[in-house]
Amino acid sequence: MLAESYCEPAVENFKKSLSYARLTGNAKTEANILKHIGNAYYLAEEPDSAMSYYKKTLVTGSEFKNICEEVVATIASLYNDDGKADSAKMLLRGNMSSKSGNVIINSSLVMGDIFYDECEYDSAAYYYSICFENGNELTKMSSAQRLSSIYDRKGEADRAAFYSRYATENAIKEINSSTKAKEIVVFYDSYKEKKQGMETIRLTVLYSVVALIIAGVVFAVRSIMHRRQKARLSAEIATSRMLIDDVNWQLSVTSGKLESARRKISEQQDAIKSKEEEIDSIRQSAASPKAEERLRSFRASDICATIMSRINELDARGIKLTELEPLTISELSELRQAADNCLNRFTSRMMKKFPQLNSDDITYICLYLLDISDNAIAGLMDKNGNTVWYRAKKLRSILDISPKESISHTLYSFV
Repeated sequence: MLAESYCEPAVENFKKSLSYARLTGNAKTEANILKHIGNAYYLAEEPDSAMSYYKKTLVTGSEFKNICEEVVATIASLYNDDGKADSAKMLLRGNMSSKSGNVIINSSLVMGDIFYDECEYDSAAYYYSICFENGNELTKMSSAQRLSSIYDRKGEADRAAFYSRYATENAIKEINSSTKAKEIVVFYDSYKEKKQGMETIRLTVLYSVVALIIAGVVFAVRSIMHRRQKARLSAEIATSRMLIDDVNWQLSVTSGKLESARRKISEQQDAIKSKEEEIDSIRQSAASPKAEERLRSFRASDICATIMSRINELDARGIKLTELEPLTISELSELRQAADNCLNRFTSRMMKKFPQLNSDDITYICLYLLDISDNAIAGLMDKNGNTVWYRAKKLRSILDISPKESISHTLYSFV
């Protein structure tokens, strides 16, 4: 890991390269250097200086969307650290529709932290899940630890254990393995020694910019990869060690109960077989007139009729379905109740069969039973297209639906 004392020479080098970049008039290079200076100050725990350079980056690089989105995510993190959670959320709202996967992941991590601090655990779990499904190993480990804590607080032991196990196993790997950062330290020290013997070489302005940016990238790598996870991972690794000790203790206690468990295996196998037969029966009845009748009854319910009326009205007027009036909390509750009434306790059956599903997932599933488009769902749930896409991806994973299959048609088998 790079030493904190390297931040000062990093800033010095970046500032030299900044003066050369301004001579060339390259706005994109200048914006990138300003961003790296901000990252160096952020790493050195000087938030005021970091914020100053991030704001300069937004002004200089206003026409370069990807640079601005990266900086906005870090500014939001600074706002949250300063107790300005609402301001941070407003900044991140635009980032969630970014075309850059890294921007969405970094922004989701900050949003998850904000909602976690506010004890809004469902929302926090949603954003941490995006990071866990799409991030690098460090991001996945951090998100898994948070998700484990959330589901432990909610009393969902199976899901808490899954994420805790993932975080623990990867924390052990992190402790026992050498990191890329160590290699960067060796590279940087070697670079400094070689540079002392090259001071007499005179480079053109263009070569000076390139050389200094290469040196700066070394520090930017540390800032990007390790700054946000450093404090969190230190605590999480310590927690993981305690978890390992706790698991070992639990294993010693559990060993005395193994004989009793073996006697119950036969009964459990019979119960599993019975459940499998029940599931097969449900799937086979999906195409039956009785299943179709239940589905028609659900779609004819007052709340479903209201939803379809809104969709048809906007279609007739040629208005995008993303402009649909969002469903109220009362209407969302009525939709889930209609599914239970018409489809034989549909929501409770789905959550029992798939414990990974939460209340929001069930609401999306009820909407998919109406066989409406993702744009319509986005309007009714007051979400953007990316949010609905990630939700659909999550549902396909949990329900084992391939990308070629329709979510709506597959769900009919559970009616």
